[in-house]
Amino acid sequence: MLNINRWNPAREFEAMSREMDRMVNEALAPAKRGNFFTPAFDLSETQQEYVVEAELPGVKAEDVKLTLDNGVLTISGEARQERRTEEQSYHRIERSYGSFRRSLSLPRTVKADAISAELKDGVLTVRIPKAEEAQPRQIPVGTSQGALPNGQTVEAEATA
Repeated sequence: MLNINRWNPAREFEAMSREMDRMVNEALAPAKRGNFFTPAFDLSETQQEYVVEAELPGVKAEDVKLTLDNGVLTISGEARQERRTEEQSYHRIERSYGSFRRSLSLPRTVKADAISAELKDGVLTVRIPKAEEAQPRQIPVGTSQGALPNGQTVEAEATA
């Protein structure tokens, strides 16, 4: 006997959703079991410097280490979990704790000896000044009459 089943597109989406959940949970399983923390980074640039901002909520300045080695800036440390008491019964823990390490390659045109860092309100701000030769500068353009904006004159050569 032949059974005819009506196709239900919602059932297909439910199955696909379950499969996606399963794949994501499998991919994140090592992260959930591990004891590590990955801070979010923002990297911006001005004419004078590069600025790295890292979210380090609850991390103390003495638990953060910055190193610069062969043009690679590494920010490492540990986000520590406060002590739990026996009276507390946790239903869910979502905050991440543990060691962290993030590295960032820097251009060669930075002043390595002038890098500064400050941890304030859970945000680590690292300022990396650019070397003088890396900063943009305006170059004056002369005219065919030979007058430059700063009063100097120059001979204009025509080439054919």
